[in-house]
Amino acid sequence: MKPHPAPGAAELAARRTRVIALGQRFAGDDGVGLVVLEALREALRGARLPEGVELVEAPDASRLVELVRFDGEVVIVDALLADPPGRVLLLDEPALARLGPGRLSSHGLGVAQAIGLARALAPALIARRLQLVGVTIAPPRRGESSLSDEVARALPEAVARVRTLIGA
Repeated sequence: MKPHPAPGAAELAARRTRVIALGQRFAGDDGVGLVVLEALREALRGARLPEGVELVEAPDASRLVELVRFDGEVVIVDALLADPPGRVLLLDEPALARLGPGRLSSHGLGVAQAIGLARALAPALIARRLQLVGVTIAPPRRGESSLSDEVARALPEAVARVRTLIGA
């Protein structure tokens, strides 16, 4: 996977970005997207969120069908089922599509499937750029409210990736 260059200051000032965190709070590592968003909010406490950036939480990828209809860019933060747990990956939409339906998702409907459905239903309304910051996890454990040590150690890198993408 190719790294994406960080946007420049002029590019950041002129765009709108929606950050969508996916996950379940009581499913162990599956909630890492939500925890990344909380850590981002904490890191930005006292500072303004960059203009044009909005933060959204969703319990699963089915909400993406609606949320990727956006006049701007979308950054999705989610758990990815892959070994070893605790790696941070940045994937663009073509990379997600190449992985196949639901292959890395811990949800019933995978991120790539949800984006594909949204694109099929309303192609002109989909965000002009979609990226995913993913943290690899082992299969989630229901009833757990905390992250595994491996996934918790990945939080600073995941937050830094999101901050770079939104210019914060």
